[in-house]
Amino acid sequence: DDDDDDDVDSVSSGREYEFHLPEATVSDVEHFLADSVSDPIRCVAINGMGAALIYRSGEWAYTSDGLSKKLKKALNECKETDDPPRYMALGTEGRYFLSFCNGLAIWNGPGGLDKALTSGVSAAEEGKSNHHHRHQASGGSRAARRHNRVSSVAFGRTNDTWFVVFKDGSWEYRGRSIPEGLESILSERDSRADLDTVTLGPGGEWFLKARNGKMWWGGASEGFDDLMEDLEESGRIPRFVDFGDFGSYFVTHE
Repeated sequence: DDDDDDDVDSVSSGREYEFHLPEATVSDVEHFLADSVSDPIRCVAINGMGAALIYRSGEWAYTSDGLSKKLKKALNECKETDDPPRYMALGTEGRYFLSFCNGLAIWNGPGGLDKALTSGVSAAEEGKSNHHHRHQASGGSRAARRHNRVSSVAFGRTNDTWFVVFKDGSWEYRGRSIPEGLESILSERDSRADLDTVTLGPGGEWFLKARNGKMWWGGASEGFDDLMEDLEESGRIPRFVDFGDFGSYFVTHE
């Protein structure tokens, strides 16, 4: 999430965590979560083998596998600047989105995502990013850029599939593998511009949360469905959901 701390909390943080991850990733994530006792989590992102957390202090942690070299480099370079990371989304095949507290971001995805994130950004605003060459974007040829403020960015099963929810509740998506169930919900709701978060998984999983708190999901494992049912029955409200390879998922909740 790209706005104030309260909004960030509404998307990516919570008091409790439930997850199903590859065995090689679990111990690292458990260690990262232990650190959140003294430094609350601002953002969580997974893609299966990879997982990354951003803390409120501006510190971060990530697994040794699953993140591209360019993304790791951008994070490590933050140590030398006053521009800590703020929000991150991970996809498979090296796709990612990473924004900083200075209002700039880098990402790696298809061309349509570039257009969605930068459409309407004035030349003057884009020019301001020329002074921030420390964080290299896709291909290493572009610096971090001004972008339309987002609430969430998601990457789907195929490389061309993505979904962006903007801060005003509007949204845009493209790609061959947008789940039919997700499209049906959007249609049933008359394409209302009142979304809070959408996440996608590499196996066709999807999660949608509207600003009024209502949630829908589909394409996920039986274990995930059981977890969400248990949370609902016990009155524990999910705050954020993310999906990754191998049927992995991460849920933050009250």
